[in-house]
Amino acid sequence: MLSCNPIRPRTLSLTPDLPVNENGQTLGTYEDVERGAVPDLIGIVADSGVDGYAYWEQFDAEDASDVIPVYAEDGATQIGVFSFGDK
Repeated sequence: MLSCNPIRPRTLSLTPDLPVNENGQTLGTYEDVERGAVPDLIGIVADSGVDGYAYWEQFDAEDASDVIPVYAEDGATQIGVFSFGDK
């Protein structure tokens, strides 16, 4: 008599696991957003050319100002600004 154990279905998530900073905020990219993982802070390049992060709510807001702050990975230290081109 042949027997086998039933295969349990695996849950496969296409949503990426996002890194978390020391303040418990998730860090991600626009590509992560397109895959369904909306981070607290999104990677962005400041007007000065420095890599940093902006708060997703500020970046994605329809009524966002023309300039938003850019922060270090900690989400607290402002390291520059990002100016939107044509909104």
